Amino acid sequence: MPHPSNVHPVYLHPHSAPDEPVTLHEGPIAVQGGMTGTGRLVLHWQPSTGLRLDGEMDSMNAPQPGARLNVEIAGSTAEVLFSSMHIEVGAAGHFARVSGSVSRFAKGTPTGLKNIGFQVVNFNDFFTRGVYATPTFGFPPHVAELQHGGWRIRLTAVPEFRETFKSVGETGGYAFTHLGSVERADGSLFSAHDADAVLDALRRFLSFARGAASGLPVRWGTAADGSIVWEQWGGQPIDPWKGRDTWFDEHHGNLLSELFDAFAQTKADADLGPPFSLALHWYQNSNIRAGGMEGAIILGLTALDLLGAMVVVDRAGVMSDSKYDKLVAKDKLAMLFDVLKVSNAVPATLTHLSAFAATNSWLTSSETLAEIRHGYVHSNKKRRQVVLSAPNLATFEAWQLSLWYQELALLYLLGHHGEYRNRLTAEWLGQVERVPWV
Repeated sequence: MPHPSNVHPVYLHPHSAPDEPVTLHEGPIAVQGGMTGTGRLVLHWQPSTGLRLDGEMDSMNAPQPGARLNVEIAGSTAEVLFSSMHIEVGAAGHFARVSGSVSRFAKGTPTGLKNIGFQVVNFNDFFTRGVYATPTFGFPPHVAELQHGGWRIRLTAVPEFRETFKSVGETGGYAFTHLGSVERADGSLFSAHDADAVLDALRRFLSFARGAASGLPVRWGTAADGSIVWEQWGGQPIDPWKGRDTWFDEHHGNLLSELFDAFAQTKADADLGPPFSLALHWYQNSNIRAGGMEGAIILGLTALDLLGAMVVVDRAGVMSDSKYDKLVAKDKLAMLFDVLKVSNAVPATLTHLSAFAATNSWLTSSETLAEIRHGYVHSNKKRRQVVLSAPNLATFEAWQLSLWYQELALLYLLGHHGEYRNRLTAEWLGQVERVPWV
């Protein structure tokens, strides 16, 4: 049970079970053109995540599928792309049941806020060791406090986190796993717009830690007197629940607070920000095996090519841009591994990949990964025969190896000098090691 002195976070729009639609608002609606009826704004999860308007109105005036119209709801206006319309019969006669997608909806006053609360979909069940100051936000030890640029973010698991993680682990899909609050560290008031950047950084950071997209689709603003004066809901890309290996160890929640500030700073860095975001996008899609195993390896090696230039040339400065560009793929990778202080030998623990590399007389990890990637992308007959002959477990291990290198490169660019989870060697939760360049 939570300690009585804990600060209990608001859980404004809970759901009863993973994948259950969440009704955020229900009441009268007025559709552009004079049409009226009743409607509900609902977060749907399957077959894809999104905010939808479901409504009933006069069948003679109902919007047709494909219509993009403004709809007044709860004193605010949202643009709705209507996708379906069905005529049904009720007690009062014929009526139309309509449905459409809404990208974002906000209501209330977005200024003079003391804090913004939010609900997180699909983030890891982590905990942070240590002693907690009183009062503590949420449900220790499943909590973290992050700071950046004068902002303080507090994050905690939902109250029923044990049941939530058990259910979503069994069924997959989507669930609210965490609650949070963001406020100015000095306690000053702010607007919702002021907090957009730090909340977007948090969403991206949680996705980086998870290795797949998490989301913050439900947000609300609280005034100084504690009343909720503003709400915002939106559909965001979120990857369904699935156990994934990443650099983030769930028994070391302190890693979130250690890395968030550096991660959030990348967005404002004109040189680092855009390529870092692109590499992060490729890394996440590689980790969720977008495009199948082969596509994941191609994405991973594409990310490593970009990360290599960022680490070797931009950050470490050990080689000029023009000289680096002239290197062949395996030598670019070798330079990256050298800066990261990792061996260029295929790890002995990857027995299937080691055997496959030896069969093809590939002497190093960089050569092995480069040749496998070339076999997919430059598929002449000889290269094609090589990759098509690869045992499935060797291909799996090549994918894992590429992800390990990606994670190290991303952590290096964030200036991390602490611990991380090595996906190639970690055998249990809580097993971490120092990054190799320290």
